Amino acid sequence: CATDAPEEVTIATPLSRITFRDLPLHAGQELVISHESGTLTATIDGADVLSHRTPESSDDLLLPCGQTSTVTLTADGAAASGCISSARGRWL
Repeated sequence: CATDAPEEVTIATPLSRITFRDLPLHAGQELVISHESGTLTATIDGADVLSHRTPESSDDLLLPCGQTSTVTLTADGAAASGCISSARGRWL
């Protein structure tokens, strides 16, 4: 059965990395990672997908303070991706 969903998606900063496996992410959908009331959330179309995070993943996405940083997004398979990010303090 062919699918456009990537098997693995990784978001990495100089200080941390989060990898998701088997996300139900298809063309036109967005993976949104944010902090809601101090808690890390990851959703696709409003549905929680943190359970797809690998055990090796960081607990949070952090950036070094006062420095320009690179955030990378990689996805395998047929996924095409774009990345829009904003940061407040150390948290992405």
